[in-house]
Amino acid sequence: MLQQPGPRAAAEREIMSGAPSVLTLDRMRRGAVILLSHPTGNRNVREALAALDQAGLLVEFSTTVSWRGGFLDRILPAKARIAAARRRYVDTFRTRTRTHPLREVVRLLAGPRLRGRLVAHETGPFSVDAVIRAHDAWAARRVSCRSDLTAVYAYEDCARDTFLAARAKGLARIYEHPVGYWREVERTFQEEYDLKPEYRAVLSGHTDSQAKRDRKDEEIGLADLIVVPSRYSSTTLNQFPGTLPATVVIPYGAPGECAEAPTPAGRMLRVVFVGSLQQRKGISYFVDAINSLKGLVETTVIGRRVGECEPLDRFISQVTWIPSAPHSEVLQHLRGNDVLVLPSLSEGFGLVVLEAMSQGLTVIVTDHTGAADVVTDGYNGYVVPVRSSESIASRLELLARDPDLLAAMKSAALTTACHYTWKEYRRALVGAVTPLGARSG
Repeated sequence: MLQQPGPRAAAEREIMSGAPSVLTLDRMRRGAVILLSHPTGNRNVREALAALDQAGLLVEFSTTVSWRGGFLDRILPAKARIAAARRRYVDTFRTRTRTHPLREVVRLLAGPRLRGRLVAHETGPFSVDAVIRAHDAWAARRVSCRSDLTAVYAYEDCARDTFLAARAKGLARIYEHPVGYWREVERTFQEEYDLKPEYRAVLSGHTDSQAKRDRKDEEIGLADLIVVPSRYSSTTLNQFPGTLPATVVIPYGAPGECAEAPTPAGRMLRVVFVGSLQQRKGISYFVDAINSLKGLVETTVIGRRVGECEPLDRFISQVTWIPSAPHSEVLQHLRGNDVLVLPSLSEGFGLVVLEAMSQGLTVIVTDHTGAADVVTDGYNGYVVPVRSSESIASRLELLARDPDLLAAMKSAALTTACHYTWKEYRRALVGAVTPLGARSG
């Protein structure tokens, strides 16, 4: 029998601590004027832009590249066209988009062929970190030269200089922190380094310098409001050693195209993993769980390799492996499966969980995955302890042997996804940031 869902605490948009100091009646007299800064523009950034734009709050989007297409779309190779399309933004705020593309264009076009010091982690002039730092400095200059702003909205690793410039002008500073706090992540990764030595080559993100860590803490200390997508993200921030700014939890949304995935009678349980093949995603625990269920499940892995790892390479040679696919194709692949497993060691949210649920899949996630907020254990999926391949395997075996339970949980997952929309995310975000960005009289 399915458990009935309790109240979804993650759906409650509540301020986790006191009101920001910049919130005053004077700043609420007129509409907000907000500059949003991000170097690339992923899905949640685009939804934040749409939210601010539709509410009349967005005055500028500062980024590296904004692709306009045209003639170049017809002459670029297919791979380059796909990459460029990821940097295309809607017309409604294109005239308010400001860019500085040179360094990022070089990184995108030449990066795969560059080696050594040019792309070295943090220090290389064409590394991701160098692009991010350069963008932060550039966005800070944009803030300094504008006289019409009341607030800035920026993201982890690319907010410090922007926030310093905003503070100098008395502007409100809104900080989106979409991941787990670095101190918790570092602790988890150090444990993992010792627990799973054979996966060290794919345990990325544990080599940050102290300067980069300090920069993250400076950004948090400069913020007036922190926006996080989950209770997990919010809880990890409790390890911040200073005074933590006000924090609001606003879950991300599912894609609009919900579709039920039927399960033909008599076939084996189909299980899918989606994400880069790294230990941060808990890939070894997925591998161990599936290997213990030989002959009971069919497995698909969608994601790129990040390094040489003998047990992982052996595993993907024995299952259906799709190194990469456009988002629309990923949704199609999801529909052909029954269960998504996301066994992450640290995941601020995990958009793929809601995407899978929106396609009628039930899900298995760890308690270190922010998307656990949308999963009611035993109803629309399972929440298992982190690093427990045995727990993953036992849930998969249960679903494989009970098709009625599987069908009911898949239907419940689809229903849940329909309640977590990007429209609701945009509404909640505007409600949270409008008082901060209101123009002073």
